[in-house]
Amino acid sequence: MMEQKEEEYKKGKRDMEKRVDRIEKRIEQDRKAEEGKERAKRGSFETESRGPGTKNGEPHEGGNGKSRDGVRDNREKIRSSGEKRKKE
Repeated sequence: MMEQKEEEYKKGKRDMEKRVDRIEKRIEQDRKAEEGKERAKRGSFETESRGPGTKNGEPHEGGNGKSRDGVRDNREKIRSSGEKRKKE
């Protein structure tokens, strides 16, 4: 009987600790969100903005360009076929 009550007490205590942890995490997240909103209002961010075409702040590695070559060729074919039709 006593052992069962002790187990229930320990289980309840664990549950309460978990609940408290969850609430503390939520409070921390809310605080960080508020700080972010305030920073956004001021317009100054601590992190630098990374421009387009960058990966982790570094420029993208240039590929061999083959993937776009086919698209360009097809566009040229379509244009030239359209021009031929206009002439006829």
